[in-house]
This record gives sequence, structure tokens and C-alpha cells, in this order.
Amino acid sequence: MNKDILTRLQEALVSHGLPAVKYADFISVEGGRLELEAEVFEREILSAGKASIVLEVRAYSAPLGGRPIIECFAGVGDSKDQAVSNAFAKMLLGVFHVLIEALTSHSCEDQVEVESWRRQDAAWKIFSGPLLTQYSDNSTLSDSYPEVISKLDALFVEMATPGPHWIRVFVGAYHGQIQAIEVLLDNEDWGQAQSILVSQDWACTEDYQSLRHFVLALPA
Repeated sequence: MNKDILTRLQEALVSHGLPAVKYADFISVEGGRLELEAEVFEREILSAGKASIVLEVRAYSAPLGGRPIIECFAGVGDSKDQAVSNAFAKMLLGVFHVLIEALTSHSCEDQVEVESWRRQDAAWKIFSGPLLTQYSDNSTLSDSYPEVISKLDALFVEMATPGPHWIRVFVGAYHGQIQAIEVLLDNEDWGQAQSILVSQDWACTEDYQSLRHFVLALPA
């Protein structure tokens, strides 16, 4: 039987030493310092005997200025439970540690890179999650990513309004070419950043590969 997704999330929080109370449709962390919602949506079956789902996680916290962070993770498996576990593992690696490092008292050693970005009228404390890569044979997209993220950092500092922001990058490649590029700023398409990724000379292979990255910027 598929374990309730909020129960899985509560267990992950408690295992990191965080007090987490589960209610009917959300989890309160550290007395409401961070609130998390999670929901599973079934997708069209990819092939016989396979299951496909999307896990959506929403994070609410006062430092976010009244807006939620919304992150979605695809999961596949031989059953719905395996598909949920697949998506949940991606969530734990991709955004979970950033959220608890930035928005609770927990410190994630070696899980989140913290730095500062600033310009004359604004400054941010940056919480950068790990670069998540998936590949059939080898990862070559990641070779180009340091150049890309450097350009995105500079663009953000140049154009971002003062206040909290979050960035999510996804790139997917197959058959020797880029098949999908998405860059979100505060849950919305970030066209200027997407243009940077589209114009990048990516190293692709015939096999499937992808990368995903999440960054949270809070006012310093």
C-alpha cells in the first residue's frame, strides 16, 4: 500500500531532528516556521506494468514574503508506490535540504552551498542545492553547467528585485540534442535566463541525460 506522502515527509523532517506536526493537508515544522504541503498526481501509464506520477511540494514560510515555493518531481516505477518513492528521493536530493537549511534552524552539512550575492541596492544569502543529474551512459551536460550558472548568477544580480526569490533549472537531452529546457524564477518562466540556456553549446550524447538545480535567495 502506498504510504501517505505527508507521512513520508514528516518522517524525513523528524530524521533531521526537526519537530514536525502532521495535519490533514500540511505539515508544520518548528511551530509554523515552515509549512509544507505535498500531493501526488497520477500520470498516463508509460508502458504495461509501469506507473508514473508527479509529486508536487509547496513550501510556505514568512521569509518568502507570502508566496509559496512550488516544486514538482516526476516518478516512475513498477508500481505506484515505487513511482512515489522515485519522485520522493529526487525531492529529498533536490530541494528538501535547501528548504530546511534556509527556512528552519537545521544545518545541512555538505548538502547545501551557501554564499552571498549583492549589488548596490540589494543583497541576498544564497542557498544552492546539489546539481542533480540523470543519465543512461555518462553525464556530459554537467560539463557545460558551470558556465551557465555563472551567467544566470550575473543576470539575477543585475535584474532581480530586492526580496526573496528562487530559481529552478532543468535541461534534458536525448538523441544527441537538447529536448527540454526550463528555467523558473519564483515559479514562473524566466525568459531571459532560458535564452541563455538555449544559446549554450551543450555537450549531448545519443543516450538520455538530464540535469536539475534549485537555488533559494533570501534577503541578506
